[in-house]
Amino acid sequence: MTDNHPLHLRLGLALIVREASRSEHPVLLLHGAAGPASLDSLRDHLATFHRVLAPVHPGWDGTPRPETLSSVADLAATYLNLLEEQEGPPPGNLAALRTYAGGTWEDPTLLDRIRELAVPALLIWGEHDAVVSPEFGRRYAEAIPGSRFALVPGGHLPVRDAPDATFAAIDAFLGDTPVKE
Repeated sequence: MTDNHPLHLRLGLALIVREASRSEHPVLLLHGAAGPASLDSLRDHLATFHRVLAPVHPGWDGTPRPETLSSVADLAATYLNLLEEQEGPPPGNLAALRTYAGGTWEDPTLLDRIRELAVPALLIWGEHDAVVSPEFGRRYAEAIPGSRFALVPGGHLPVRDAPDATFAAIDAFLGDTPVKE
């Protein structure tokens, strides 16, 4: 079951969150430049065994973007707040976090900040991604303690180009990642 609803966060921001649920354990699914609909099949797949929270980034698809949200760091803080306000496990159970920044597809401060992540992370990359090279993904995976990197067939959108390989990588990752209660 998928439900689109606004969630009002402590920060006074109303987020549109597409939620699908079969479990209490949340997976935060963040869309990239292709928009929220690009991850529909992945959201539906994950919802078979997980509670999936798939927010629409403020400013996308006609949603308002407050002036206070002006960086990837601001967006990340918003999503951590979203997880904290849910009745599921704390942000330590975050299984997926994907963000895109600016026209260069790279936030120059992100590499330093992600070294401090203390959550399980899986970076999935298309082996023929012409927008953001697999080497870029490997660099980030190496910077995140305990993360995994999965190279799958296809281009920039592995979930569209190779859904079976993408789902298999995610399922294996989530199956191996302990859930903290």
